[in-house]
Amino acid sequence: MLTGSSLSGTLKHVAFRKSNFSTSNSVLLAKKFQATKKGTTLVGPVSSDSNLRPIKIELTPNPSSLEEQLVKLRLETQDFNEKFWTKHNQDFLQQRSEHVQKILKLNYAKEGLQKSTISAGEMSEFYRSFLDSKWKDHIDYNLEWQRRNFTILFLAFKLKIQKFLN
Repeated sequence: MLTGSSLSGTLKHVAFRKSNFSTSNSVLLAKKFQATKKGTTLVGPVSSDSNLRPIKIELTPNPSSLEEQLVKLRLETQDFNEKFWTKHNQDFLQQRSEHVQKILKLNYAKEGLQKSTISAGEMSEFYRSFLDSKWKDHIDYNLEWQRRNFTILFLAFKLKIQKFLN
C-alpha cells in the first residue's frame, strides 16, 4: 500500500497546486498550505534540468486500490517526463555548445576576433540538425506519453464513477 509520505519523493520546495505564481509568493503559499487536506496535488517550482514542474500527490485516507494505481501511474509518468526532458535538454546544451565552438573556429579564427556568439543563420543549421537527429526519440516519447495520459484519464474517470456510485 502506498502512503502519502512514500509518494512525496524528494521535493524540496512545493507550491500549492491551484496557484499560478512563479515568484517567491509560491514559497509563501507552500508554507500556508502545508496542512492541506489529503488527496491534493502540490506542484513545485520549475526544475532547471528538465524545465518541468515536479508534483507531490497526497493520498486520501484509506485509498482504494484504483486510487493507488492512479497515483502510482501519475508519479511514474512524471518520472518518465523528467528523465526524457532532462536528457534531451542536456544533449541540446552540449551539442549547441559544440556547434558554436566549431563554427567559431571554422569561420572566425582567421579574423582573430574574440567572438563568443554566432549568427542566427548559423544557429538555424544546428537547430534543424538537432531536431532531425531527435525525430525518432520525439515520436517514441509522444506515443508513450499519449498512452500514459489516456490511461490516467481512463483511471481518473473510472475513479470518479466509483466515488459517484458509492
